[in-house]
Amino acid sequence: MSNLDELRKRIAYFIDPQNGEFEDDDLLEKATLILKKTPAYRIYGLLGDAILKVVVYEELLRESEPLLQGEMHEINKGSEMNDVLGEFGESKLALSRYIDVTNPSVKEHPEKSLPLYANVFEAIVGVIFLKYDYETASTFLENIGYKKLIYEKTDLITQEING
Repeated sequence: MSNLDELRKRIAYFIDPQNGEFEDDDLLEKATLILKKTPAYRIYGLLGDAILKVVVYEELLRESEPLLQGEMHEINKGSEMNDVLGEFGESKLALSRYIDVTNPSVKEHPEKSLPLYANVFEAIVGVIFLKYDYETASTFLENIGYKKLIYEKTDLITQEING
């Protein structure tokens, strides 16, 4: 079994733990192939980032006490969220095992690669959305624990802001 087949099985499990399938043609390969000359993963990553933001805002709108705009901005804040998302993607999908990189220092120093893992996680979400739909991407994010992560991060930020 190839590395990508193993990753497909992991993704399929989080899409549907009972009988999940993930047929992606070559989209997953493009999402995990990190090349400076062909950054397809970045395009999928932008789409995945947008889906992640929609999921975050959708969940936050369901809160009994809506967050202020500043609080919502803090939740999606740049590099800090990249590290959180990178750690999350690595812990749930073992992304370092599947990412095909041309730079060997990424494999040698995975602790410095959290932003890369975040980008690839976003790209995977983008691929799920492209191949299926928003509902499937949202289900994947719920099953993998991303929505729980949102609530944990939201609680920490509101505690910081409120004192």
